[in-house]
Amino acid sequence: MRSAFCTITTVSHLPQVRALHHSLSPWLEDIDYVALVVDGRGQGEGITWLELDAVQQPVTGKAICQKYHRPEQQDALRWSLKPVLLHHLLQSEYERVIILDNDLFFFADPRFLFAHLDAAHLVLTPHWRILNPNEDVHEFRNHFTDGLYNAGFVGANRKAEAALLWWAKACLHHCAKDPARGYFVDQRYLDILPVYFPPVHLVSHRGCNVAYWNRRALPRVLVDGEVRIDGKWPIVFIHFTASLLTEIMETGREMALQPYLDRYLKALEQFRPELALPPVLTARSAHWRNILNFFRRN
Repeated sequence: MRSAFCTITTVSHLPQVRALHHSLSPWLEDIDYVALVVDGRGQGEGITWLELDAVQQPVTGKAICQKYHRPEQQDALRWSLKPVLLHHLLQSEYERVIILDNDLFFFADPRFLFAHLDAAHLVLTPHWRILNPNEDVHEFRNHFTDGLYNAGFVGANRKAEAALLWWAKACLHHCAKDPARGYFVDQRYLDILPVYFPPVHLVSHRGCNVAYWNRRALPRVLVDGEVRIDGKWPIVFIHFTASLLTEIMETGREMALQPYLDRYLKALEQFRPELALPPVLTARSAHWRNILNFFRRN
């Protein structure tokens, strides 16, 4: 049964794509890694690179490119093409595919995630935000504005075709941060999938998609020298958004994840040398600010 991880990127984010590949490489013997570049060509060994014309064959894929393929809609293009790329790969040579945001980084064997697709048609990761509105009303409200599941990780098998085609058409209809009208880019549509397109597996392993948005609901606890999420779950992969980097490097609220960030940056600097830490300790605070600015721009 052929399986693949895939991601969508612009040329500006090729170092993140390659760092993600680097983190997955110990477990890719029987799993492929595919990257769609929407504004050019990719380069790097071990990666199957696709260009935009590869996903314009279906009617919806072509329509999405026609609607969003312009500079001011570049994010909407990448987000909307997720179900299109999944469908394209499943219609070709793969039976199970997981799409990843390129700012993820893996620290443990992720192959068990494909096993969920043997029984379910789709796999989603909940955001795991706090449930008490009195603790943080803004974060509580995000359940209903940003959605219950994170679109940075979605798995599908060939039986998910109807769900993927629906998701693509929904993104074609509207793909923007518009919470007042009930929309949040490609992500809010995922709330529909478990209801209308079962069976959908919801990943219960809290060490998957560790991120800024779940730091309150899932505390990071040091157990026998190892960080465990909610005191129980070893870290499988982390979503290194600019917000999470701010929590680690500026506010200090995520200091437990500093060693994991160091490993991520060490991998990333192979493909983006200017992110390498300077050897002089006194220069590091300014360097951290440069790193944060880089991620905020990207």
